[in-house]
Amino acid sequence: MLKQDSYGCDVTVSNDNALSAWNKTLHGFLAHSASTGITLGETLELEPEFALAQFCKGFFSLLLGRKELNEVANEAFASAKASDKQNPVSERERHFINALGFWLEGNLRAAISEMESVLKKMASRCFSHETKSCHYVHAG
Repeated sequence: MLKQDSYGCDVTVSNDNALSAWNKTLHGFLAHSASTGITLGETLELEPEFALAQFCKGFFSLLLGRKELNEVANEAFASAKASDKQNPVSERERHFINALGFWLEGNLRAAISEMESVLKKMASRCFSHETKSCHYVHAG
């Protein structure tokens, strides 16, 4: 089911409690809060098939730059893709999933391009800006 997060972006989530936890995750991420991982875990516990939350699980794992977390990122990517297949996500969410896939392949430029696709359509969205910035940092 398509709902809107606290930033006015469409998200494919059906559980209102998961949406509330997701909003806390977004706020935490943008504030660089230590609570971000906790609220993301709560989101996924409430709705494990929430593809955008699975993207974040993989994305955050890669941001840590620890090789042992690559498997976590790969599993999150597979879960996000499966979720999209079972319950098609929005175009915006699909760009995030694609970006994670490109990053896992080692193609950060393509990952950044996916983020830029979101920004061209929704330039005022903080989450998209922040994730793109993280990709740039990792691309060097």
